[in-house]
Amino acid sequence: MIGISTLIYDLDGHMVLNESPKSIIPNITRRVSRTATLDGKAIISDLGHSVSDGTYIIKTFNLSTSDRDKLKALVESYSLVRMSTRQGCLLGVIKSLNVEDNPMEFVFFVQEKVS
Repeated sequence: MIGISTLIYDLDGHMVLNESPKSIIPNITRRVSRTATLDGKAIISDLGHSVSDGTYIIKTFNLSTSDRDKLKALVESYSLVRMSTRQGCLLGVIKSLNVEDNPMEFVFFVQEKVS
């Protein structure tokens, strides 16, 4: 289950979705780059781990028309939303939404982990 809500009060600004097993939950990654040097070695720059590097691709199916309209309105009206998942509560933006397919799919960019 995934919960989505606005940061400010909105009577219709919240919903709970059942995600498909085909949803993509980001792996833990580090901000790492590797640059080859002229002597045949490499320099590795490791800037650590950040939750904000995560991108969620959520697929959900059998949404009612009213839930599809509500999710579409959230995307059109709010730049930041809160999303609650098994991994925690995240603040971010719904980058894209495809309401025509079944399962419906949206992409969520993480700004920060709230809890």
